[in-house]
Amino acid sequence: VMKKDGTGTLFYTISMKYAVPPEKQFARDEGFSVFVDYIDPSTGKFISGDKLQAGKTYKAKVTVSSTRDRTFVAMRVPIPAGAEIMNAAFVTTGTKAEFAEEENDDYDYRWGLSSQTIYDSEVQYFWNLFPAGRQQVDFLFRAVRKGEYQTPATQAECMYESEIFGRNNGKVWIIE
Repeated sequence: VMKKDGTGTLFYTISMKYAVPPEKQFARDEGFSVFVDYIDPSTGKFISGDKLQAGKTYKAKVTVSSTRDRTFVAMRVPIPAGAEIMNAAFVTTGTKAEFAEEENDDYDYRWGLSSQTIYDSEVQYFWNLFPAGRQQVDFLFRAVRKGEYQTPATQAECMYESEIFGRNNGKVWIIE
């Protein structure tokens, strides 16, 4: 209940948040476009359905774009609960041959990824300065436990302007 005592004008903002089941999370572009491709690194082929094979390694390649320069951008990339992220910083984690990337000699290094944090169920990325255009990030994960896993949408947002965000579709993954 909002209540005001005395004279003057009361200004307020209310923000309501609630959980939406992953299968009902549809792509939205409210300042960011977010696309996630899942790739089998051994073949280079894209995973088109909702099935993964237990014991196989996959690559999540995320493309996020904005038509304007943004500041303090956070992005969460969840994986199915039956999978585990392979942290390339560990000496025991192998690497796979990467796809050829274009080089841009005019790139201003003040822009770009500021931080990456790996958790059990997601990878989080942060940009202090996010230039207009697109940024791509990727990581490897391994499908481990068989089952059906509801996986929330990948979402990017301005940390201090929550009305500016974007997400892809939520997904229900089946690990066979």
